[in-house]
Amino acid sequence: MAFDGVHDTVYTIDSSADQIVAYDTTSFVEKFRLNIGEAVAANPPQFDVNNLVASSDGHYLALSTASGVRLFSVPTSSATPPPPTPSLTTHRGMVFDHAGTFLYLATSTGYVERYNLSTNQLDIIANPGGSLNGIDIAPDDSFVLVGQYDTGLTEGLVEKVNLANGQVTNITFSRSSAEGGVWDIVIASNGSAFFTTDFNGSGWVPLRQINLATNTVTARNDMPNVFSGGTTSIITERTQVRRSADRTRLYFLQSNISNGPVFHMPDL
Repeated sequence: MAFDGVHDTVYTIDSSADQIVAYDTTSFVEKFRLNIGEAVAANPPQFDVNNLVASSDGHYLALSTASGVRLFSVPTSSATPPPPTPSLTTHRGMVFDHAGTFLYLATSTGYVERYNLSTNQLDIIANPGGSLNGIDIAPDDSFVLVGQYDTGLTEGLVEKVNLANGQVTNITFSRSSAEGGVWDIVIASNGSAFFTTDFNGSGWVPLRQINLATNTVTARNDMPNVFSGGTTSIITERTQVRRSADRTRLYFLQSNISNGPVFHMPDL
């Protein structure tokens, strides 16, 4: 990453889209993207490639890549960047609305997309940024919840997107430095949502729930411990969550252990 020498902007590399992404350091809203022009490595050795620097006058960026060094001109403040092109290739989660009119997608490029089943048109309805994992829709189709896989040092995010106007509300939760971002998420029938997270390695994570009336996040402490009996607040990393059509029953697939147990919560 690199900070602009003049403007309130930070530049990062999106290796999944092969783009440089500019964010406003005050609002954290994405400002624009620049196509790199070649594939970039996701986790290269430090100082090998993907080193990004910004000129002190705010006019240029330089990026080291496998082919050499690429130079980019920073758009002026008056320039309007071209709108992003929606793509089905970056989806990380999908959910239909209840009328069967739209398919909503969470994408690895940070967009929430909407596919119209009647017109076969795909558009972008919100841009929370980062990389999104998992998605579910409210019972009244008023909003979707999407998990944010990108995290801060101690903070994780679930994004609540208003489907009427595209407004994004950040729902934050505390996490350990070893815990990754959101992996899967569902909305239940009792006014709560439940989500799981990843782990930077191999380990255990809490199962968390969101009170959708207050947007507060707490950890459950009644999950069946399939390893030593009793109950606990921990589950395995990368646990998938599925719900019944009426949202009264949730199934958890702990796919990161050899026997892959499935357990369910009682009727909600």
